[in-house]
Amino acid sequence: MPFSALFLLSSLLEKSVDAVFEQLGGRKRPTDFRKSKRFSEGDQLAELLKPKRKPGWMRQVQYDLSQDSLVIRELKMGGKVIITTLLLVKKTSKKQLKALYYDHRHVELDLHNIKTTLGMDSLSCMAPKMIEKEIWIYILAGNFI
Repeated sequence: MPFSALFLLSSLLEKSVDAVFEQLGGRKRPTDFRKSKRFSEGDQLAELLKPKRKPGWMRQVQYDLSQDSLVIRELKMGGKVIITTLLLVKKTSKKQLKALYYDHRHVELDLHNIKTTLGMDSLSCMAPKMIEKEIWIYILAGNFI
Protein backbone atom coordinates (compact mmCIF):
# COMPACT_ATOMS: atom_id res chain seq x y z
CA MET A 1 0.00 0.00 0.00
CA PRO A 2 1.51 3.37 -0.96
CA PHE A 3 2.43 5.94 1.63
CA SER A 4 -0.40 8.40 2.25
CA ALA A 5 0.47 12.09 2.12
CA LEU A 6 -2.14 12.64 4.84
CA PHE A 7 0.07 10.98 7.48
CA LEU A 8 3.21 12.89 6.45
CA LEU A 9 1.47 16.25 6.22
CA SER A 10 -0.37 15.73 9.53
CA SER A 11 2.90 14.86 11.22
CA LEU A 12 4.58 17.99 9.83
CA LEU A 13 1.69 20.25 10.81
CA GLU A 14 1.80 18.88 14.38
CA LYS A 15 5.37 20.21 14.50
CA SER A 16 4.29 23.57 12.96
CA VAL A 17 6.11 22.76 9.70
CA ASP A 18 4.50 23.57 6.35
CA ALA A 19 5.25 21.50 3.25
CA VAL A 20 5.44 22.05 -0.50
CA PHE A 21 6.08 19.05 -2.74
CA GLU A 22 5.05 17.31 -5.93
CA GLN A 23 2.03 15.04 -5.82
CA LEU A 24 3.21 11.52 -6.55
CA GLY A 25 1.59 9.28 -9.14
CA GLY A 26 0.41 6.69 -6.59
CA ARG A 27 -2.69 8.72 -5.79
CA LYS A 28 -5.82 6.85 -6.81
CA ARG A 29 -7.84 9.78 -8.09
CA PRO A 30 -6.42 12.26 -10.57
CA THR A 31 -6.59 15.87 -9.50
CA ASP A 32 -9.80 17.45 -10.77
CA PHE A 33 -9.45 21.22 -10.80
CA ARG A 34 -13.20 21.72 -11.38
CA LYS A 35 -14.68 20.36 -8.13
CA SER A 36 -13.07 22.02 -5.10
CA LYS A 37 -12.89 25.61 -3.88
CA ARG A 38 -10.89 27.35 -6.60
CA PHE A 39 -8.73 30.41 -6.13
CA SER A 40 -7.70 30.68 -9.78
CA GLU A 41 -7.05 28.43 -12.76
CA GLY A 42 -5.07 25.43 -11.46
CA ASP A 43 -5.12 26.58 -7.81
CA GLN A 44 -7.61 25.01 -5.39
CA LEU A 45 -8.27 23.52 -1.99
CA ALA A 46 -8.74 19.76 -1.76
CA GLU A 47 -9.38 17.23 0.97
CA LEU A 48 -7.10 14.27 1.64
CA LEU A 49 -8.92 11.36 3.24
CA LYS A 50 -7.46 8.81 5.62
CA PRO A 51 -7.09 5.41 3.90
CA LYS A 52 -9.76 2.91 4.97
CA ARG A 53 -7.08 0.28 5.67
CA LYS A 54 -4.10 0.85 7.93
CA PRO A 55 -0.79 0.83 6.01
CA GLY A 56 1.42 -2.15 6.86
CA TRP A 57 4.29 0.05 8.09
CA MET A 58 2.09 1.91 10.60
CA ARG A 59 1.18 0.84 14.13
CA GLN A 60 -2.53 0.55 14.91
CA VAL A 61 -2.29 3.17 17.66
CA GLN A 62 -0.83 5.70 15.21
CA TYR A 63 -3.51 4.93 12.66
CA ASP A 64 -6.31 5.27 15.23
CA LEU A 65 -4.97 8.61 16.48
CA SER A 66 -4.47 10.11 13.01
CA GLN A 67 -7.05 12.55 11.71
CA ASP A 68 -9.70 11.42 9.21
CA SER A 69 -9.05 14.16 6.66
CA LEU A 70 -6.82 17.12 5.92
CA VAL A 71 -7.40 20.16 3.70
CA ILE A 72 -4.49 20.94 1.37
CA ARG A 73 -3.89 23.30 -1.52
CA GLU A 74 -3.22 21.87 -4.99
CA LEU A 75 -1.53 23.88 -7.74
CA LYS A 76 -0.96 22.97 -11.35
CA MET A 77 2.54 24.03 -12.43
CA GLY A 78 4.23 23.06 -15.66
CA GLY A 79 2.57 19.66 -16.06
CA LYS A 80 2.99 18.80 -12.37
CA VAL A 81 0.61 19.08 -9.45
CA ILE A 82 2.17 20.63 -6.35
CA ILE A 83 0.53 20.10 -2.96
CA THR A 84 1.07 22.30 0.06
CA THR A 85 -0.18 23.02 3.55
CA LEU A 86 0.12 26.77 2.88
CA LEU A 87 -3.57 27.45 2.31
CA LEU A 88 -3.89 31.24 2.46
CA VAL A 89 -3.70 32.73 -1.03
CA LYS A 90 -3.30 36.28 0.25
CA LYS A 91 -0.29 35.21 2.33
CA THR A 92 1.34 32.84 -0.18
CA SER A 93 0.71 33.42 -3.87
CA LYS A 94 0.98 30.79 -6.58
CA LYS A 95 4.11 32.55 -7.84
CA GLN A 96 5.75 32.34 -4.37
CA LEU A 97 4.89 28.64 -4.07
CA LYS A 98 6.35 27.97 -7.52
CA ALA A 99 9.59 29.72 -6.52
CA LEU A 100 9.70 27.79 -3.23
CA TYR A 101 9.21 24.47 -5.03
CA TYR A 102 11.96 25.17 -7.55
CA ASP A 103 14.33 26.36 -4.79
CA HIS A 104 13.72 23.01 -3.08
CA ARG A 105 14.71 21.24 -6.32
CA HIS A 106 18.03 23.12 -6.37
CA VAL A 107 18.76 22.06 -2.78
CA GLU A 108 17.97 18.46 -3.70
CA LEU A 109 20.35 18.60 -6.68
CA ASP A 110 23.09 20.22 -4.59
CA LEU A 111 22.78 17.49 -1.93
CA HIS A 112 22.95 14.84 -4.65
CA ASN A 113 26.11 16.46 -6.03
CA ILE A 114 27.74 16.55 -2.58
CA LYS A 115 26.87 12.89 -1.96
CA THR A 116 28.33 11.86 -5.32
CA THR A 117 31.49 13.95 -4.88
CA LEU A 118 32.15 12.54 -1.40
CA GLY A 119 31.37 8.95 -2.47
CA MET A 120 28.26 8.73 -0.28
CA ASP A 121 26.04 7.13 -2.93
CA SER A 122 25.26 4.32 -0.52
CA LEU A 123 25.74 4.33 3.23
CA SER A 124 26.66 1.13 5.05
CA CYS A 125 25.12 1.78 8.47
CA MET A 126 21.56 0.78 9.33
CA ALA A 127 20.71 2.60 12.58
CA PRO A 128 19.76 6.30 12.25
CA LYS A 129 22.36 7.41 14.84
CA MET A 130 25.11 5.50 13.02
CA ILE A 131 24.03 6.89 9.63
CA GLU A 132 24.35 10.40 11.06
CA LYS A 133 27.87 9.58 12.30
CA GLU A 134 28.80 8.11 8.92
CA ILE A 135 27.63 11.27 7.13
CA TRP A 136 29.69 13.46 9.49
CA ILE A 137 32.77 11.29 8.82
CA TYR A 138 32.31 11.76 5.06
CA ILE A 139 31.95 15.52 5.51
CA LEU A 140 35.02 15.67 7.77
CA ALA A 141 37.06 13.61 5.30
CA GLY A 142 35.87 15.83 2.42
CA ASN A 143 37.07 18.93 4.30
CA PHE A 144 40.51 17.38 4.87
CA ILE A 145 40.88 16.65 1.18
